[in-house]
Amino acid sequence: MGNELVEETLMKYFCTLSDKNYACQGIALLRSLRRYANDFVLYYLCLDSETRDMVERLGGPDVVTMSIEEFEKADPQVTDCRSQKVDDKFHMGFTSYSQFCYAMTPFWTNFVLNHLPENIEWFAYLDSDLFFRQPLEPVFQTMGTKSVGIFRHRHLDNTCPSGEFNVGMVVFRNDETGKKCAAWWREVIRNPNNQWAGKYGTCGDQKYLEMFIPLFGTDRVAILDDFIGHGAPWNYSLYQYDGDFIIWKGKRQLLVFNHFSHFIPDFDHGTYKEAKGKEWGQCIVSPQVRKWYDEYFAEVKGVRDDLGRGV
Repeated sequence: MGNELVEETLMKYFCTLSDKNYACQGIALLRSLRRYANDFVLYYLCLDSETRDMVERLGGPDVVTMSIEEFEKADPQVTDCRSQKVDDKFHMGFTSYSQFCYAMTPFWTNFVLNHLPENIEWFAYLDSDLFFRQPLEPVFQTMGTKSVGIFRHRHLDNTCPSGEFNVGMVVFRNDETGKKCAAWWREVIRNPNNQWAGKYGTCGDQKYLEMFIPLFGTDRVAILDDFIGHGAPWNYSLYQYDGDFIIWKGKRQLLVFNHFSHFIPDFDHGTYKEAKGKEWGQCIVSPQVRKWYDEYFAEVKGVRDDLGRGV
């Protein structure tokens, strides 16, 4: 792809990124978008050559890839985020490979947003381990006239180092405020000595989301939780379940997406781990949650099987 982006006019644009360890999940995300988004393009930043090969083998006209090497040429400041390459893992000048991946989220988001055609209204960053179960249109309808949309963890408040909000899905309108917000997010990650780092630089790029409202105002930034249901291993214990609906704080919400954070498939044995160890306690809190995990494993395994068949 080089540094050129698709120019045709489509309703929604998305971006994600991963290395080979999450490539099957990233392709499962793409397939869920095909079911529940209308016309769209997904821009996929591939952190290694294996990921690009897998995504391009199972991709199509609705997915566009860029390698990390191409991205460095398109945005030379990406190079500033790493000091060396060891065993195919990139290391940020100030910490680790995982923090390099954190850094690439606002870098990639800002880059794609600033290369959208002017007549494209909506854009969203998506973690590669998100999976949609319902149409996305209510998310954008809920935004109204606002420029940025964020989701709570739901189990944390703003005193927690991990942050009140989760980076899994962050929505931007292709307007002046949306671009200013994305640029600010990129800048604080580029400069780890920024003025907000002491309080908000405690979890990579994530806790900085708490500054979106103070900087850009409640009239421009939407918190989407009152309207959009979403699930993750850290908040399943907060809900009651009624089929594809969750009940949270007395609100009955259709679950639009799951965030399968730290999901570990074991393809050889046909099973999976919901998360690393017991980091969030017991993730499977109801038969409905087990059903969602089983279905997700089948989706990710289907990707792996298609890759094995050379589809």
